[in-house]
Amino acid sequence: HSFPTRRSSDLYSYSTQSLATLRRRREFAVLHALGVTRGQQLALVLASSVIIGACGAVLGIALGLVAARIGLDSIGGDLGAGYFRGMAAELEVRGWEIAAFCVLGVGVAIAGALRPAIEAARVPTASALKAGDVTSRELRTHGRVVAVLLLLAVIALLLPPIAGLPLPGFIAIALLMIGAVIAMPSIVRVVLRHAPFARAIPYQIAIAQIAGTARYATLSVSAILVSFSLMVSMAIMVTSFRTSLDQWTQRILPADVYVRLGYVGQSAHLDAHTVQRLGHLSGVAHFETGRFAPAQLALDKPPVTMIARSEDHVSIESTLWVMDSAKAQSHDAATPAWISEAAADLYGIRVGEEFDLFVSGRSLRAFAAGIWRDYEHQNGAVVISSADYVRVTGDTAINTVSLWLQPGIDAHSLENAIRDLLPPTQYDLRTPPDLRRLSLQAFDRTFAITYLLELVAVLIGLFGIAAGISAHE
Repeated sequence: HSFPTRRSSDLYSYSTQSLATLRRRREFAVLHALGVTRGQQLALVLASSVIIGACGAVLGIALGLVAARIGLDSIGGDLGAGYFRGMAAELEVRGWEIAAFCVLGVGVAIAGALRPAIEAARVPTASALKAGDVTSRELRTHGRVVAVLLLLAVIALLLPPIAGLPLPGFIAIALLMIGAVIAMPSIVRVVLRHAPFARAIPYQIAIAQIAGTARYATLSVSAILVSFSLMVSMAIMVTSFRTSLDQWTQRILPADVYVRLGYVGQSAHLDAHTVQRLGHLSGVAHFETGRFAPAQLALDKPPVTMIARSEDHVSIESTLWVMDSAKAQSHDAATPAWISEAAADLYGIRVGEEFDLFVSGRSLRAFAAGIWRDYEHQNGAVVISSADYVRVTGDTAINTVSLWLQPGIDAHSLENAIRDLLPPTQYDLRTPPDLRRLSLQAFDRTFAITYLLELVAVLIGLFGIAAGISAHE
């Protein structure tokens, strides 16, 4: 979550250090005139950069730890999603992470001051002591380099995914970003040349100042460009996740009403008599049932969630977001099973392959009839038919009932009749819109910290702009 904030801080630290070093060229020239060698001057600049970077890193880490502690105390370890209300989260601080961030802060400070310091050491002392801003010389452009980078980015966009990952797209974005930063001097020059005219004196002074310190402006704008791009990419990623979750909930909730009692590892369940009465309520067209149980794909690895579903009226595959299906849906003496993407990746199971599924201490030979997308079960899930589950385990308990209503029947009109049939224990009675709303609320609470960090990144950006302006006042 904190990636855009850390990168924004690093970028503006680099920009501020560069601008501060450029601003001190006149002072460096005075030191040269007093007898300080260029090597001594460079060592002095790098030493000051180390001190500034170390102080900034320590201060940033201290403020980050305080903010993390306050955040855990106020919103919890699940970032306010409400998953672990009864658990107290502890802040875990690793020494190597603190050391890494300190090294990163010092490295950024040195990198920001190194090139301007070398350039300042190369400027003749007499020229640096003259009136005028020595940093305002003509900006260098790299048109050919920019063109090559843009061409490579277009070529990368046309390449197919690598190992199922859009790595060429990421490379294209990186090339485009580098090209934009390299092209920034030309962009600044074009913008200044075609800036609209205004009679307001403050506006004219501002344009003249930027034109006279174009190199400062280039550094600041480049840092703003990269930081803003990182924030936009994070916003796009979160929006993509949310849209995918919304589509997933609409895909896996085809029924009109869902009743659930108990979950994995819980003894609460619905008996067959109650289920039949629910399925024969007035206004119910048909129903399907489900059972949750722990299962293992390997005895030495964490269990997965086993979901047994009936398919009297609706096929199992039609209620899942299936990403890939086996061409042959029948294997001799093997039970068809649908594997979630997480389980397939964790255990290396491919569609159509056979595997052993351990349920209630018994082994079931199964084959991957399909791989489906799942956002609910972190360790993975396996779906089989209720008939196969009962045949292997003898367990006839039921956890969920999905009700399809007749046309024109309102789900809320059946709620009282459904509640009258359910036992006086804790159960869930939901409609798809309710489940979708709760899922998106949990997602928004989980990623609320991301939006907060986006705001922090914007504030860091504004601070960087102010620092860049003050560096050449």
